[in-house]
Amino acid sequence: MAVDIPENEPDTLRAGDTWKWTRTLADYPANASETWLTAPYSAMVSGSTLTLTATPAKGLKVAKKLELTPGSYTIRRTTEFTNSGREPLVLRDYTILGEVIDLKSEAAEKTVGSEILVNAGGAVTTNAVTRLGDGARKEFENASWICLKSHYKLLVLRPEKPGRAFIVRSGGSVLFGILYPEITIGANGSQSVSASLYAGPSDFFIASKEVPEPKIFGTGPFVMMGRYLTGVGRSSCSRCS
Repeated sequence: MAVDIPENEPDTLRAGDTWKWTRTLADYPANASETWLTAPYSAMVSGSTLTLTATPAKGLKVAKKLELTPGSYTIRRTTEFTNSGREPLVLRDYTILGEVIDLKSEAAEKTVGSEILVNAGGAVTTNAVTRLGDGARKEFENASWICLKSHYKLLVLRPEKPGRAFIVRSGGSVLFGILYPEITIGANGSQSVSASLYAGPSDFFIASKEVPEPKIFGTGPFVMMGRYLTGVGRSSCSRCS
């Protein structure tokens, strides 16, 4: 007896299950930055890893893997492009989106005071979110990380290979990420793009365990003194309990 293949999008997946369905980009309007998702694709969950595969064009296969570690605020993502054709393929403007900040949302009071930091070629620049004028676009070549930092939360996007970081303000939204203008995949070859994304508390004693970037947290004498005093306070409280 043949097994029926579900055609609807599942609410949940079990480890080892494979589902296939077809959607258009309009069905996924929220921050869908990669147009290859308009092609039929399949999803498979194995343990704490989700793998999405698609064939957006003849001879091109795309596999995106998202790896989560229990107890961690970091997600690692790897996208592999495989070219089975006889000619090289060139992908243009491949984008890894960090976040879209809605300045009009209920959480705006926690966002408006935030900053976007970029490490481009070893030089770190700070960009206040609310000071970006409508239509503004900033780009930074050879960026090793870009992050959104506020008093409460921290989001750090770190590509395995440096790329072009960007910050864009459009209306009431600000988005940022990493862009690769051109990715060439040789005949019968493959290329991969990997990045890690930390999305968690901005508290130094929590975030620094997963984000080894001192320039994000500051290195001045007053910053170090503040951490020392905070650490002493926490140690005293833990003894009292």
